[in-house]
Amino acid sequence: MRFFLFLLSAIPATVFAQDPCVGVPGGCTSGGNMLVGYIPVIATVILEIVMGLSILGIVIGGVFYIVNLGDDGRATKGKTAILSSLFGLALALSSQALVSFVVDRSSLIPYDEPHLGVMWVAVESILYVMNILFVLSMLFFAFKMVLSRGESGELDTLRKGLVWSITGAFVMNLAYALANAVLNLGF
Repeated sequence: MRFFLFLLSAIPATVFAQDPCVGVPGGCTSGGNMLVGYIPVIATVILEIVMGLSILGIVIGGVFYIVNLGDDGRATKGKTAILSSLFGLALALSSQALVSFVVDRSSLIPYDEPHLGVMWVAVESILYVMNILFVLSMLFFAFKMVLSRGESGELDTLRKGLVWSITGAFVMNLAYALANAVLNLGF
């Protein structure tokens, strides 16, 4: 009898452990890019710091204007400080558009093959921006051709620029097609 009880006690009992993600908001996920949540927060903190510094620069520029005492050098320093601060503020505010673009594109990266996904998203993003730049360059060349008033030297320069712009757009779109071909090979 003792031997039978010993055998029963030697069989391990099944134990279910507690879910390791109890108390974690959203629970556990099998994948995901945690940086996507942190990037906007970090960018906002940096933007707030830059905004404060740029307002301080504008105030310092105003002080240079007030205490210039007829000295053009101080007035120039004030003007430079104000313009530099405004340029820095505009650059910092426009960086928010870049951050939102990156966060939107990062959701396109697949979790199973991130190295290939990064290549695809990078090429697609660059192509998106470069196609906008291509359209703007086409408009630029069109306006310049209209304003050249038939001067042959300027028209030749504009034609060359137009040809190079079209060639660049063709190469960029070809690179996108090659990236899609590499991704769809299925290695």
